[in-house]
Amino acid sequence: MYYFRAEKQGTYFEGWSMRLFAFDSQRRHMYYTEREKCVNRSPNSVTETHWPTGSPTAPPWKKKFKVTKLVVVSTVHEFHLDDPHLKETDFFTLELHGRTRALASDEPPAEPLLIPAASEGDGLQGATLEPANRDPFRLCQLYELLRDQFSTLSRNQGLRATASAISVSSQSALSETDQVRTIQSPRSTSAKERHIVATIRCCNEEDFRQVWYIVQMVLGFDRLTIRPYRGLPPYDPRNGIPFGHIPMHLWHTFMELENSVFYVFIRGDLVGHDHEGNAEVWLPNAYLCITHDMVLVMRENGTIPRWIHLYNVNTFEYNTAAKRPFFAFLTDDPSPDVLFIPKPPVYGPVAISNFSGKKVVLNVCSILREACFASNGIRRATEFLDADWASSVREYFNTKEKTRRFKFSPLDGFDHSFSCLIPKVHLARVWREVLREQNARSHDDVAAIPLEGTGGQTILSGADMKSVRHQMEVERSRSHDEIVGMPLDKLLGHRRERLNASMEAPKIRPDNFSRNPTQGSEEVVYQEPGAQYICPDTSLKVSNTGREKKFGLEGKVDELVNASFAAMGIAKPSS
Repeated sequence: MYYFRAEKQGTYFEGWSMRLFAFDSQRRHMYYTEREKCVNRSPNSVTETHWPTGSPTAPPWKKKFKVTKLVVVSTVHEFHLDDPHLKETDFFTLELHGRTRALASDEPPAEPLLIPAASEGDGLQGATLEPANRDPFRLCQLYELLRDQFSTLSRNQGLRATASAISVSSQSALSETDQVRTIQSPRSTSAKERHIVATIRCCNEEDFRQVWYIVQMVLGFDRLTIRPYRGLPPYDPRNGIPFGHIPMHLWHTFMELENSVFYVFIRGDLVGHDHEGNAEVWLPNAYLCITHDMVLVMRENGTIPRWIHLYNVNTFEYNTAAKRPFFAFLTDDPSPDVLFIPKPPVYGPVAISNFSGKKVVLNVCSILREACFASNGIRRATEFLDADWASSVREYFNTKEKTRRFKFSPLDGFDHSFSCLIPKVHLARVWREVLREQNARSHDDVAAIPLEGTGGQTILSGADMKSVRHQMEVERSRSHDEIVGMPLDKLLGHRRERLNASMEAPKIRPDNFSRNPTQGSEEVVYQEPGAQYICPDTSLKVSNTGREKKFGLEGKVDELVNASFAAMGIAKPSS
């Protein structure tokens, strides 16, 4: 069961009222209570969201319906920020379509919580603060729980089908409604079923993202819609980093980016310098996006005035002690440097009050470590103790100028091409390769005592261990002794491969998207950063006539996504 509080839109002139909802992910049933009597309660207040069924404090459950469709209102309807009647929760509006069912006295069933409420999770503090920042909506945890639940449901369904001895021909004759995989509850013959559309507004973005994800996953399990990320985990299999999310008030501007792999999407100011060489904000209210191998700095209209490739970044420096923390990408010539100051979202009182520049900067640092800087040392910028953020940036800027000139504009010879954005649907192939590689490995290929040379260099690889195991079996058969040995020098003399410190790791190579995967290949296909580029093309640029001259031609997000899908030969999913 998944419990959450939300406002439900009433009929005619009833308006919105706060209710408690419960979603049964095993039966696809949605329950909601009578309206709450405390009308002065704020929907953003932190309250306990789970009342055990049958307890004296449990609210009376009013209705139950079988969910058949989910519509995210903010993806089909564009809200305008200048609307005086607009509320932050309007962006968290969902339409739940379904058929009513008779509500029994013992419903909803007393089952374990699918995931505890955020207010109950003390584990989000302290040592697990970093994972909570990386996956703020806990979708990775939900994926694991739902995957196990779906596996159990499928296994039980198979056992029931085997026990009832249903033939293949009989199974094919079953109606489409009988082929759903969630638990089918008995339907009352006396109760009249009718179509229902429940419009709800979640209290916060976490509840909104979780309800969206859970309901869509369950509907996809019953083949009523497409699962999120095509049923794949909500993180990149190459590095384990959770996917980023487009804020709902920016959905209609950057929704094309949602189909591609990216990890960070934050708002802030891009810093440059004036004609006298002093630091100043070049691009206020910009949006910085980090993909698998690029950093994109975008305007509010979706154009891209500045971008760099991650493989050109030699140093990432950041400061979290200032009143407004910031970070800098220092690159090799001729790529420009990027100095960015995160700032709160443009809209939403709750989102603005919950904003923490320090957490944003630390999250960016953590993601970069795992994405591409695992082997490079990331040092922190000098800690500035003064509270004035402007002086902190100025001091940092002046300090770095003494030892190194900032390049806020690209130098001659800068490659203006974009890297291909990786479609999320392409990761299905990567997952298949990773799983095949994991299944091909066995514990017999791992030495009980790791054999390493100077500097941690591997002496015996997995392939060598297979050869050793075979030779040991031969020696054991000849000597009739359970304990056999072999000198290490003799083993090294039998080696057929060159020593390589990364022999155990999957091979990394540029992907050829026009080539079909070879049957039986043991090589894991990872997308190497910078493996494929979109050549500079005027179709990907838009001139910034009338804008500041510090930026040249600007790319467009939607055109970049379309060109990436076309270059990789992948059909773009319909929005």
